[in-house]
Amino acid sequence: MRTVLTVLFLAFLSVNVSAIEPVNDQQVMLYYHIPLGADKQHSKHQFGLRFDNTNHDPREVVQISALESRPAAMDFRMGYDGVQSIKIHGVDYAAYLIARAAEGEDSPVEPVTETQATEEAITAETAPAETTEAPEEKGPIQKKLDELPFGVVIGVILGIGLIAGVGG
Repeated sequence: MRTVLTVLFLAFLSVNVSAIEPVNDQQVMLYYHIPLGADKQHSKHQFGLRFDNTNHDPREVVQISALESRPAAMDFRMGYDGVQSIKIHGVDYAAYLIARAAEGEDSPVEPVTETQATEEAITAETAPAETTEAPEEKGPIQKKLDELPFGVVIGVILGIGLIAGVGG
């Protein structure tokens, strides 16, 4: 009788038990947006790349419409006029990056006073003439890389990241 109870006890312990745990999925969506309405504000074509990270039940099917309503892990959107948005977890960094680029390129010039102008004229007369050096000539590969559009460079970087498995 003892052996029968021991065998039954071990039989109940060896039954396969599986837990239903949520599945962590990563999605990538390459999209091209064609406006069909008459709205003048959003009447231009847009294209972009979106990365999503979702947790869901293994029996559940994830719909694209459910992903669009949530902020993406990263959403890079461009139009024919240039970069429109770079959103990371719903925060748009494009305006910040464009402002930083404009700040470095065309910073406003401060007005020059008369005393500063005379000091500059005196130092220009007394200072020895500076020799200007010819700019370094670029090789054919560097010239081709300089001709590539910014979007192609970003696409290559993102493609290498995807192939390498960056982000989990």
